[in-house]
Amino acid sequence: MYWLKGNKNSLIAKIIAKSDFIAFPILAIPLDITFICVLVYSFFTFFVHSNIQWLPWMRTVEWILVTPRYHLVHHSADIQYQHKNLGDIFTFCDRIFGTYIDPETFDPSHEQFGLDEDESLTPRMIIGL
Repeated sequence: MYWLKGNKNSLIAKIIAKSDFIAFPILAIPLDITFICVLVYSFFTFFVHSNIQWLPWMRTVEWILVTPRYHLVHHSADIQYQHKNLGDIFTFCDRIFGTYIDPETFDPSHEQFGLDEDESLTPRMIIGL
């Protein structure tokens, strides 16, 4: 994976994805706290799309936080993996909602990644999907 791919979304998709941040001013959360949350979220977006080599100690971290190895699963071209391991920061969300796949059972060396080459991104990007 490549860290810059975290920004491959349409403007509409970005607005929808970040709509949860509208709660911050509604709940009167201070601007500095909002800034820190946005900063942490942005860091994780780039981090999970990085090609940092997996190290054994990261297995422990994956019980709580998303790692690049954990996140890589849903980038597989195999449809059975595309809607799995979708968590942005915390892995417990995938466990709760049934979208968890143990990265130990996923071998990236035997997988292809990305969308089907025949699929055009242009219409999807225009409508924000």
